[in-house]
Amino acid sequence: MTQEKKKGKTVLIICLCVFGSILLLLCSMLIVSTVAYSITHSKIEMTPTTTESKMLPRDLINSDAVAFEISSTNEGPFNWDSDYWQECTYVLHYNYELEIIEKYSKSGTKKRTTKVNFSDFYEIKSLAEEYTKKKEYYKKKLDYSQTMDGSTWGFASYEPDGKRTYLYGGYIYGCTELERIADILTNYNKQT
Repeated sequence: MTQEKKKGKTVLIICLCVFGSILLLLCSMLIVSTVAYSITHSKIEMTPTTTESKMLPRDLINSDAVAFEISSTNEGPFNWDSDYWQECTYVLHYNYELEIIEKYSKSGTKKRTTKVNFSDFYEIKSLAEEYTKKKEYYKKKLDYSQTMDGSTWGFASYEPDGKRTYLYGGYIYGCTELERIADILTNYNKQT
């Protein structure tokens, strides 16, 4: 074999190795970018973990079962000549749907539906659980015997099977967890 043919084969082998390495690198980058894109743009359903979790089982994510029912009642003062707000009920479902039902003195009932976001749903859930742990503390600490106007609130949670748990009813001034739940819900009422 001549010297030139040897050099030609060596150059060819080197070129094939370099080209193969570049091709392998490009394929790897394509695979990695495809996987990264799929992860960031997919709708991942949350599944429960082994500890007490913020995640819902997959069958509840699409469930229209009620998770919370929270109501607010106007205790005054009232502007008798106007169409004043009397009460509002928020019905939050496991699928993040929120029904807002408001009653006014003259115009009657108005109903709207919206969706809450993932983080607000779980903040409400966590706050309700935290309130349940502190319920006795608040009973001893807070006295509303002199309170006669503003808004009273009622809170109930529901298990997926429909079992209702009464959490609280009355004024919530000074009860951090329940005030925060009320703030979250009234913000959705302002948006709709």
